[in-house]
Amino acid sequence: MMFLNGWFQGMGWPPSGRVLVHWYSVSERGGKTAIWNVAHNVGGGLMAPLALFGVTLVGTFFVWLFKRV
Repeated sequence: MMFLNGWFQGMGWPPSGRVLVHWYSVSERGGKTAIWNVAHNVGGGLMAPLALFGVTLVGTFFVWLFKRV
């Protein structure tokens, strides 16, 4: 399972790196790559609170739904 996870996630960086190379000059690439990598970390950090919010929201909805039945 981890092989498949790595296989499909590994297909994301080469096209992204190529886009960064073609869109930005040599002097801009370091900063743009840093922003790209920070965005991954921020996105990963936001997933736990968003998942908790979603479970809380759906959980209270189902409690309300089944109390009425």
